Amino acid sequence: MQPSISNILLECDTSEMEGDYPGGLQRARRAFDQLTLEQDAIEKMILLERLARFLTHLGKYAEAQELAEKIIVRNPDSHLAVDALVTLGVCASKKET
Repeated sequence: MQPSISNILLECDTSEMEGDYPGGLQRARRAFDQLTLEQDAIEKMILLERLARFLTHLGKYAEAQELAEKIIVRNPDSHLAVDALVTLGVCASKKET
């Protein structure tokens, strides 16, 4: 049986807090790949946000920026958009240095 998305998100959060960014990225990608078309769109956006955060931690700014922009376009009036804007800001600051 597959773990629930909420359990995977908790595992991702734990990975981030522990600094295990590669492990968190792997969990988030695997969970995103397992989502079906019928599953909740907000779950997909939450996983995209987690992916963008892990990619930022790992220095993969272009990929993180792309995901963050998707989140903002699809959910402009949500807390996920705020998180995505933070990701965009981090990506922009890292590209300039």
